[in-house]
Order: sequence, then structure tokens, then C-alpha cells
Amino acid sequence: MRDLLAGASMLLRRLQGSPAGTLFPLLSLALGISGFLVLVGMADHELSYDRWVPARERIFRFETTISPAGAPPVRTVSVSARAGAMLASHLDGLEATARILPRTVPLTIGSRHLTLDTALTEPGFLRMFPLRPVAGNVAEALSRPDRIAVSRSTAEKLFGSTDVVGQAAQLADGRAVAVAGVFEDLPRNSHMRLEAVASLRESTFADLASLEKDWLDLGGYFYVKVKQPTRPEVLSNQATQLLLSEAPMLKSGGITATIAAFPLKELHVRHSPAGALPIGGFKPLLEASRVVVLVIVAIFLACLSAFNYAFHLATWVTRRAREIALRQFLGANPSSIYRLFLGEALLSIGMALAIALLMVALTHGWWARFSEGEPSFPDVAASRHAPLVYLGLFGLSALVALFPYLLARRVRPAETLRNRAAANSIRGRLVGFVMTVQIALAAALMVGAVSVAKQVALLNAAPLGFDAGEILISRSIPPGTSPSKIDTLLRELARSDAVSSAAIAQDEVGVGLVRAQANVEAPSLPHEMLMNYMAAGPGWFDLMRINAVAGRLLEDREADQLRRPAVANPSPAPLASVVLNESAARSVGYSTPQKAVGTTLTATLDVGWRQPFIIVGVVRDIAHASLREGPKPYFYFDQRDQENILYVRATRAGAEAVPVVEGRLRAAFPAEPPAVVRLTHDISVHYEDEIRLRTVLIAGTLCVLAISLAGVAALARAVLAYRTREVAIRKVFGASPRDILSLVAWQFSWPIVIGYAIGAAVSWFLVVKWLNGFTLRDPPGALEFTAVLVVVVAACALVSSVFVGRLLRLRPATVLHVE
Repeated sequence: MRDLLAGASMLLRRLQGSPAGTLFPLLSLALGISGFLVLVGMADHELSYDRWVPARERIFRFETTISPAGAPPVRTVSVSARAGAMLASHLDGLEATARILPRTVPLTIGSRHLTLDTALTEPGFLRMFPLRPVAGNVAEALSRPDRIAVSRSTAEKLFGSTDVVGQAAQLADGRAVAVAGVFEDLPRNSHMRLEAVASLRESTFADLASLEKDWLDLGGYFYVKVKQPTRPEVLSNQATQLLLSEAPMLKSGGITATIAAFPLKELHVRHSPAGALPIGGFKPLLEASRVVVLVIVAIFLACLSAFNYAFHLATWVTRRAREIALRQFLGANPSSIYRLFLGEALLSIGMALAIALLMVALTHGWWARFSEGEPSFPDVAASRHAPLVYLGLFGLSALVALFPYLLARRVRPAETLRNRAAANSIRGRLVGFVMTVQIALAAALMVGAVSVAKQVALLNAAPLGFDAGEILISRSIPPGTSPSKIDTLLRELARSDAVSSAAIAQDEVGVGLVRAQANVEAPSLPHEMLMNYMAAGPGWFDLMRINAVAGRLLEDREADQLRRPAVANPSPAPLASVVLNESAARSVGYSTPQKAVGTTLTATLDVGWRQPFIIVGVVRDIAHASLREGPKPYFYFDQRDQENILYVRATRAGAEAVPVVEGRLRAAFPAEPPAVVRLTHDISVHYEDEIRLRTVLIAGTLCVLAISLAGVAALARAVLAYRTREVAIRKVFGASPRDILSLVAWQFSWPIVIGYAIGAAVSWFLVVKWLNGFTLRDPPGALEFTAVLVVVVAACALVSSVFVGRLLRLRPATVLHVE
């Protein structure tokens, strides 16, 4: 213990004698630890989802994969209400089951019109997810048709307090519901977002009887709790076999369906979430590799900063060589010397950890946004695994103390006490190697940040194929609204001075919310092909300023309107008008758009619904979704019961037209709160992940560059230590400052050059791989690589100049006199 305290006191004395030289490496160590804590905390938070659920290892959610004949499989995290009822009654060994249907419920409370994201479910839900009651009886809401239970935050939002049991609200159809209970908000690390729960079995909020007629109405979830631990593969096989036996009509209709069970702990982090998109109210799936990358980068940051600090301690061995020699002369053994450095390293890690926790707390508002569940400061600083993390950090101090200890063992007491410098040559090769790795990482991150920034700028400036200008979008038209009511709304909007034109469509272009696909047959095609489609009302193309390159556009005429048949009808359906984009015309087999006009095609729009079309026009390709997707074949038709996204082109600034559009929507649909946004805003938000990646790379660059500059400082100290006598002798023989600079330049140039070369090559490979997903790409060029090199060299030169300047200013007589 005495040796540990002596080592700690050495650090305190050095802080007094050289505060700047000691604090800089200490701050770089703190920076590395803060990055380590944040990344490990975020990874731990992602893995902690649903730990609040008791016996979560026995709870499973079922998901469905559907493979129509001739079409790619479609994965969904949902199960139809009918399939859920069948599984609940036929699966063996179940303790509880629950179906969940997410619904947006319009409510009227006093004069306020609101919507509530409500989970319609069954009493078994509470046996799996015991919601903590705040007031009233939550279970009553799942057994009575006129009751609803709300979360604490929802109660405060709706009524201003949690004392709301018995408070009434009115549904859109005039029926009244009362609040039966209030439950605590779910933790942030829960895959669910629950504002309210209500009964699924009653007809107040949904027509369950109608839903249970369709095996493929995939709008809800199905959970089970088994009595004994069970492997998910067993449940998956049983569920798929039951579906095949209970719904043979699917297979006879050319549809292959499978059901898979996933443990609750895998509902957020999964090894292969691609294609399995969540439906309303639940958090999206996360790729497990993202968590692995977080942990690897965290460990890398901690190790780099620890190595830097170890080299910093090693440079002080030269100055303490006489002290170490004297301790050895007085009988200190190797373990005593090691404890001396260990005490200093332990105090260093402790001080750096305190500074790092302060950094983490101060920057919480920034880094929390980069995790799905938005972890808080306690999630990082006091998480479940935080004690192990802190023990690991202090275990790292044992390695930090090892390098200076190995150098100190080279000290020979007799030679050192006779002022001979045999033990003073601390080589910078290992320091240079680690500095090379740091420069490589900093350069790679910097090139990545520049590349992502260029790509984001390109995406924002890319031509979309339509004029987004002053277009406003609203998704506030309720599904099932009659075409006559929509036509009335469009006419009223067009009469306003703030609106140039208005139209409706099925999807929001540039964002791609709806991915509707159909099997298409044409006389020019050898076999049917899968093609995207979108319903677009008359006037939509004009509003978007999309002109026909051949033929005409859809018009407000009877022959241009497609109507879904009320029942399956074997008789041929009448021809309807359709417009193709240029990619679709080429895919169907026409060399020019003009040749496609007047020909026919047949599309299978739904199970049992085959619709013949006549191609009346061809338009240019437009960006339906992100620019990660190239131009896709699309066909457009006018189907009023599929179009519920409102498009409005404003005659003046969009902000001035928003209140006008909102007022019209509020008058037409009083139970639906109007939500109007600019199309350009939604498109920019569509690239939020790219913008977030750019920000993360910039932050990572600054963090790693700061740590690598500490490595430069350590290397510079090492050069100063073992080049001092050589430089003094060279000066005696007439060496100029330029000669001295040339002598030491190699010590710094090779880590920078090699590190930059490695970083540039790695970043080029990763950036090109990342850009391959985009139709428009702007990879980094010579200018970007040169700029990054200049920044790296300038930063390293600035840090090392302080130490190199000492070599240029040293006096040979003083150095050689000491020798």
C-alpha cells in the first residue's frame, strides 16, 4: 500500500510542477474513457430492452412470412387476428396469449379533438406485461366495451392530471368511453409504446368478427407465454404446421406462409431484421451487428487512450531514473517498482474517469439522440453492467503501469548514479506504431465524414423528377372517406387564394410510405413480372408538374376511374386507364414510350382481382422513395378508395398556406387532428440517418484526433529524451536548426504517412461500399484526400512543435556538462 500511495503522490507532485504537460495526456485519457462509457452504455441500453417484463424468457411474439407465387417473400412482424385465434386454441403448453391490434382512436374531450394511439388487446396481455397501476383498474378496460386505460403521460396530456378515473371522452361515432385506469409509462427500453389500452373483443374500437374472416389481414401482433422454457424453433414449426392444416386454401391459391416465434429479448436486437418492418406503435428492429460495432469501437477507444497515457508515464522514467536507481540501491524489488507505477496509474484512471463522467453528463442531450431508446445519463453511468465496466477500467490501469515498469527495469543503479545515460534511451518505436494506428483511424473517420457530407449535399440537391416547391402534404384524410367528400374538399381548397391546386394520391413521393406491388402480364412479356403501382387522382400529375412524354395523363372521366369489385367476379373486368413511367414502359418491352401508348396489360392487384388496363400515357421517372433506390417501374391509375394523401400546391409561402389547409381539413374531418407538412421537409427527414452518420463521424474524428495528438505528444517527449545528447553533439560540430529538424522529422513522418495511407485506403473501400446503395454517388476525390492530409499533418506539427522546439533551443554546454 505504501508503494501505491507513493506512486499516487508522484502524480500529484507532477501536476504541481508541470500542470499543462500532465493535464493534456490526462484529458486525452478522459476523452477516450468518455467515448468508451457512452458507446458501451448505448450498447448495454439496446440489449436491456424489456428486462422489466417478468419471466421474459418464456414470452414469444409470432411473425409471418408470405411468399405469393412468382413474387418475392414478404416478412412482417404481425400475425392476422384469425391466425392468432387459431394458435391460441391449438398450441400446446401455453400459460397466456394475447392479440394486439394498434389503432388510432379519435377522441373528443370538451372542445378538443385528439387522437390516441391505442393497443386493442385481450386480458391475457396483463398476465404477460403487468402494467403498473397508478389509479383505477386497468384490467377493467380490457373487459368492458365502454372503458379505456391510459398511461400516466397520456392522462396528463388529456386531462392535466392522473386523477382521471371516470373521466369521459367521446368517440367519432358519438359513443362515450370512460377512463377505467391509469398505468405507469413503459420504460424507454421497451419495444412497445403504449398510450392507451382497450378491449379487442368488444366492437367499440374494431370489428373483430370481420378481421377474423381473413387469414392474411396482417394488422396486429400475437404474443404467447409458455408454461415451460421452450426453444423458438419448436414453436415456429408447430405454428406453421397448424397454419397449413387450418388454412389449406392459402396453399391452393399459390401462397406459401410460415410463422416464426421470436423470444421477447430478440424483439428489438436481432441478427437479421432486414425486411421485417414493425407496424404502428412499436419500436423498429435493430441489427445486432450495430451493437457489436459499438462495443468494438468502445474498446478500441479505451485501449488507444490507455496506450497513450502509458507512453506518457514512460517518458517520465528518464526523469525519475535516479530515483528508481536509488530505490533499487536501497533494496526495492521489482514488484515494489511495479506498485509504484500502478499507484500512479490507478489515480490517473480515477481522475480521468471523474472527468469523463462529467463530459458524459454535459453532452447527454447530444449523444442520447443516436440511440433508439434515448438512454439517459444513469443508463450509461449506472447501468446494470456499470460495475463491471468500472472494474475493467481499473484493471486497465494494470496494463498502463506495465510499460513504464518494463522500461524502469532497464535502469542499472550503479551506472545511473554515476550519471551515465545508458538507461535514459526510451525508444519511440512502439509509441510510433500506436500513433500510426491512431492516425489511420482519424484519417479514415475524417474522410468518411467528408464523404457522407458530400453525399448528403448531393441528395438534397438531386433532381427528383417533380417540382416539390411549395407543395404541402397531409395524411389526415381518414381511410374509407367517400370520394364525393374528398372531391368537395379539393374544390374548396382550390377556391382559396392561398392554394393553386389540390389533388390526392396513394403515396407520398420522394419518401415512399406505401410499397404496393402487382404481378403484371402483357402481350410483349414472355412471363409476368412484379411491378410497383400507385393510385393517383386526376390533377395530381399537373400539380406535381409532371408532363406526359407520350400519350396523355389521367383525367376526371368515368373510363379513367378504377373501382374495386365488391365480390370476386369471374367475368372480365372493364378496361381501365393506366399511365406508366419510362422504366415501366421499357420493362414491359417497348423500345420507346410512344409504342406503349394504346397497348394493354393485366395486373393482379389483390388475391383474386385481375384487372385489365389500357396504357393511355407514359411519364418520366420520378423519385418515389430515397435515392438509395434507382428508378423503378411504376404504373399509375385513378382509384379513389386507395387515395388518402392530400397534396396541395400553395400560391405563396407554404407557412402562410398551412393554416388555410388545416382549417379546411378540420371542418371536413372534425374528429381527425389536421397535420400539414411541407413535402421538402419530409424528403429531408428521409435522409436523417445519413445526416446522423455524418455527425457521428465528425464527432468520432475529433475524439480520435485528440487522442492521436496525445500520442504525437508522447512520441515527441520520447524523441526529446533520447535525442538530447545526440543533438547537443551535432550542434557542437556546427549543425544548423534545419539539420536538427531533418534529423527528427523521420520520427514523426513515418507514423503520419503510413497511418494516413492505411486510413485513406480503408475509408475509400468502406465509403465506396456504402455509396453502392445510392443511385447518385459523389465519392471523395483528390481534393478531399489532400485536405484531410493537410489537416492531419498540421495538427501533428502543431503539437510536436513544442517539444521539437526544445531540441532546437537546447545549449550543448549545459547538456554535455551534465554528462
